[in-house]
Amino acid sequence: RKWHIYRAALPGMNSASVGLILAAVFNMTIDVYVISPFPTSTLVIGLFAFVAVDQFLIFEPFVVLGGIGLGLLAWGADLR
Repeated sequence: RKWHIYRAALPGMNSASVGLILAAVFNMTIDVYVISPFPTSTLVIGLFAFVAVDQFLIFEPFVVLGGIGLGLLAWGADLR
């Protein structure tokens, strides 16, 4: 990190990495929305999971179990 060129390139590489991750997440979201039998419920469960992990710092396995529960609830209520 002492090299000037390396330090100058880091912000650009970080921005490129974030952009690629964002593009991949957006692409996966659209693909799941298209193939899911419950597209709206799937999108809402995904948003709840993101907020639970990112904002509320809930332990990830609990979020997965909650997503399973919400998915079963959506399937049982036939929420399309």
